Amino acid sequence: MAEVITFENFRPPARFDAKPWTGVNIEESADGSTGWTQIDHVTLAPDADPENPELRSFTTEKGTALGYWYRVIFTDATGDLAQPTTPIQNLAGSGVAPHAYATVADLQRVLQKPSPTAAEAEAMQRVLYEAALKIDLYLGYTTDNPAPVDGSFDFYTLREVNLGMSQELWSMEGRVAGIIPVGPDSVPVISAQNIWNRWRLRLLPLKMNGWGVA
Repeated sequence: MAEVITFENFRPPARFDAKPWTGVNIEESADGSTGWTQIDHVTLAPDADPENPELRSFTTEKGTALGYWYRVIFTDATGDLAQPTTPIQNLAGSGVAPHAYATVADLQRVLQKPSPTAAEAEAMQRVLYEAALKIDLYLGYTTDNPAPVDGSFDFYTLREVNLGMSQELWSMEGRVAGIIPVGPDSVPVISAQNIWNRWRLRLLPLKMNGWGVA
């Protein structure tokens, strides 16, 4: 029996040649690093503004099995391909690919890392997914109670919180929690270790206005 896998909130790369992305190839690998095989192609409605592409969600019914890895490649009408997205694993009980409200390109800008290594790009995607998961759990977003759509003011809040939390999660990978190094001859600054509380307050209006579950 084939696995049904849904990909939520994937944003195509911005284009500045007025050519929109028109489809997405879905690829599968048993181990996430070798043997990538295209299992499906999904047609997309072209973006009206390719410089500001919208988030896309799509589903394939052609996954092989639990534990396999998946990535997507956006395509255009002339056969040009974008770079593959960071691989994600189809874990038991999920059925939905991890998603984020911001992109790796957004986080690159915030972190001022325009040319990350492959490992850094993978880590950026990982912290974006982690931050988005915390947002969804707090606001109660599910398939039956979806997040606001891209382009709304509430979605902009989700994007900024996703980016801000991801930036802090990224910085915590390189230092002891709560300590901000300020120089070899200076007393270290101690920051609050519970970063979630600040971002929770930013999300509180969404929880109160009906987008989240009270």
